[in-house]
Amino acid sequence: ILTIAGSYNYLLLFTASTQYWSSTTTPTDFEASLVSGAGSDIPANLKGDITFVKEHLAGFFIYTAKNVVFCSYTGNSKYPWKWREVGGSSGFTYPTQVAGSTNAAAQYGLSNSKYIQQIASDGAELIAPEVTNFISTQTRWDLFNSSTNVFTISSSGTLLDATQPRIWFVQDRYVIVPYGFVSGAYTYAIVFDLLLRRYGKIKGSFNVILSDDTDFYLIHYTTG
Repeated sequence: ILTIAGSYNYLLLFTASTQYWSSTTTPTDFEASLVSGAGSDIPANLKGDITFVKEHLAGFFIYTAKNVVFCSYTGNSKYPWKWREVGGSSGFTYPTQVAGSTNAAAQYGLSNSKYIQQIASDGAELIAPEVTNFISTQTRWDLFNSSTNVFTISSSGTLLDATQPRIWFVQDRYVIVPYGFVSGAYTYAIVFDLLLRRYGKIKGSFNVILSDDTDFYLIHYTTG
């Protein structure tokens, strides 16, 4: 089993190519039956192995290494799911590459091709093309020393975390793409305001971003 999710009172299990759903009365019952409603199928339009799943208010997104498929709930207990490819979508490998709440109309992703995409059930579109251009073409970045007010060029680290690239979406408004990965933490982030269609930039050592209704916080979390 690759990943687990839940939708419309079904418990869902996924392998790299198959979706299983439980009985609606017994969440641990996955034995296919028209009586209990449990079953399995291979989702249509998969172009690669399933990597992770993100829930949505109308169903869920199935992310693969090469595209995204949206699965909607039909209301028919015999055939509860309907799959369709999200047009224009790219591939994603890690759950950290996609952000957005279950109740949001869209999710926001940093694809394997380093495109910033707004992903909705009816299609995906590119946003913030300047960010895409920056993270896909640069290997070094400016460093600002606030004590001397001097800029230098980075000499260590990588632009993105190669093992698990990240993106955050906070307050239903701000898409945050971190960069400058050094010793387990990011040093900068580009903030794209979806409402005003403007960019900002923040500096700090962090690997987690949390938010409340009014602010968001850069946190450097360490273990041990």
